Amino acid sequence: MDSFENMLRKIIREELTKMKEELKAEIVQAQQTNGYPPVITVKEAKEILKVGTTTMYEITKHPTFPAIRTSDSPKAHIKIPTQKFLDWIQEHAHEFNLSA
Repeated sequence: MDSFENMLRKIIREELTKMKEELKAEIVQAQQTNGYPPVITVKEAKEILKVGTTTMYEITKHPTFPAIRTSDSPKAHIKIPTQKFLDWIQEHAHEFNLSA
């Protein structure tokens, strides 16, 4: 009986340790991206930058802007990796008169 109890405790301890590490990783991710999801939309990006829709789409055309387009079509949906976007802002804010 004692052996079963110890084995069960060990399994629970291992699972809790895994959960703790996963939670730590999620917390670090959230802190790095200011609580935003890992991938944001153009609408969310324009809200972060406090710019209009036209300006935001012009910004997404910058050659180094971290946009993921669903196709080459002008009507393609654009997704933006949050951390790369925040890093990009730090590097390019002066080009668009954005507050970084």
